[in-house]
Amino acid sequence: MKKIKHLYFILLFINFISWSQDTILPDSLSIMNRFNSLDQAFIGKDTAMLDKLLHKNLTLGHSNGWVETKMNALETLMKNGVIYHSIQIIGIPKIEYYSENIITTRRNINVIGILKDKTFNVFLNVLEIWTCETGNWQLLARQSVKSN
Repeated sequence: MKKIKHLYFILLFINFISWSQDTILPDSLSIMNRFNSLDQAFIGKDTAMLDKLLHKNLTLGHSNGWVETKMNALETLMKNGVIYHSIQIIGIPKIEYYSENIITTRRNINVIGILKDKTFNVFLNVLEIWTCETGNWQLLARQSVKSN
């Protein structure tokens, strides 16, 4: 499993380098670590980590039309409204836009879990907007749509 993760990060880094001939994205590995940390925090219900990763003005749009704030997302997670068993990145995430303090990413994920006692397994295309404040990248906005 570790070999697969290392290969994944190497391929991702090569993708970032080839994205622009003479520009390497600022903190690209940091953003990849944020993806992993975010997904693992949702799976593990790690509210302390989510508090660090989620911006205070977060808007989180789910594929079913449900929209949450940071407070709503943390409450739902703690009240067992949703239980995530697995969040897997499919393919290589893309950086669509970046500046010194904003990065827009797009990635495909497969999410398996339980919502209101019903199991779900859904493939999603996720658009995320990350902002950097005082050196800390946080998720400001996320919108997911069902994908095939």
